[in-house]
Amino acid sequence: MISKEEKYNQTVFTPIEETYQDKYEDSQKEEAVPKPRLSRYRALLSYDNPDIEKIIDAFIYWSTFVEYLVFRRENIHTYEKTYKMAKAAKRGNDVYSAKLRERLNHLYKLPPREFFNFKDRSRRHKTRAVFVTLTYRRALRLDEAWEDIGADFNRWISAMRKAFGKIDIIRCWESQEDGFPHIHCILLFHETEFETFFHNEVWRITRKRELEKYWAWGFSDMWAMYSLGAGVSYVMKYVTKVNNALLAEKRNRKDVLSLALMWIFRKRAFSVSRDFGLYLVEVKEKRPYGQVDLEGKTIYRWYLVGFWADINGKYDSWSVELSYRDFWKISSSSEFTFNKALLST
Repeated sequence: MISKEEKYNQTVFTPIEETYQDKYEDSQKEEAVPKPRLSRYRALLSYDNPDIEKIIDAFIYWSTFVEYLVFRRENIHTYEKTYKMAKAAKRGNDVYSAKLRERLNHLYKLPPREFFNFKDRSRRHKTRAVFVTLTYRRALRLDEAWEDIGADFNRWISAMRKAFGKIDIIRCWESQEDGFPHIHCILLFHETEFETFFHNEVWRITRKRELEKYWAWGFSDMWAMYSLGAGVSYVMKYVTKVNNALLAEKRNRKDVLSLALMWIFRKRAFSVSRDFGLYLVEVKEKRPYGQVDLEGKTIYRWYLVGFWADINGKYDSWSVELSYRDFWKISSSSEFTFNKALLST
């Protein structure tokens, strides 16, 4: 008589091609719960007067639509298979916010660097750091401005480096009220210093006009930075505020719009030069991830099985261990979509 353990193993270890293929084909016949996907919304900005409110609504629906990544974990020695779910990180949700916060923590470790005493207004000072804002003229369509912003910024910073030498940057995108983008960035010059002066409660650089000519797509504004740490802190607080817009008790429309447009045009929230003084991700010795055996090899292989929409709010955890019964129930539901790439392996 077959034992319960043997029966369980026979079921769990059934080859994926035999177990999943029929279920995958059945799951594609009808999608009971249409899942929001970026490709379905991209067309909303492909004309002269896009409906910004529809873009915001589409983004909020996508970001707050809870989905889990479902993984199969396989022991390389015993071939035992177990299952686990992890809540998907989406721009604007709690998982994404936590991952972003973890990355930003490295920037706050930047050693303090003061260029001048901002309280001393009796004379002019010099600085190597400049805070810049770049905007777009309305000659372009909204979608054209967002599509080209990365290439335009790269052309601008390349011209600046050619004129002033090595420059390290931190930059982020932002939407204005009408949806057009503008850029905030910190420039750290290695080979050039700028004389500063105090005007209208702000420290400026004397060579502003010389720098302005390199941004050909709109207006540029520049402030002299007295402290690198203070400038970085300001930019990081802004990035955090925007990316937490959907989690705030009272949502700021402009911040939500910035998130929505960066989402629909697939733009990274911020970027930092590798030579800025530290890396966003600390350089560490590469080690195997997870539990290892005596030879130092990882014990488990992980496979992304598919994606499950938690439309009823069944789970409130970011990570859920699944029994085989739970996995089979989830993977058999209309809210589950199999990973096509796994089926082809």
